[in-house]
Amino acid sequence: MADFKKDNLAEDKVVYHYPIVDLENKLVKGVVTVDDRTYLCAHVDLYKGMIHVEKNAEEFEESKISDKTMIDEIRAMAEFIIDHQIDNYCKNFIN
Repeated sequence: MADFKKDNLAEDKVVYHYPIVDLENKLVKGVVTVDDRTYLCAHVDLYKGMIHVEKNAEEFEESKISDKTMIDEIRAMAEFIIDHQIDNYCKNFIN
């Protein structure tokens, strides 16, 4: 299910997942895991221009990547997925 990985110098394994893609309603859910634990979820609604973020910060020390950077990456990927009408993103683009 992971489709985009980043390894930073601090050895945290950061992976972006996109488990929900709804082309009709222009909705994408992005989930960021750090070391295989859910850190942040962002529900991107491109139709309404809104992003709802849920963060699991209590279980983590300070992240090496800013939350804004993570949210911006999820939003950009959501726009790409919707603009290109990719309804099965996870199946086609797993690294």
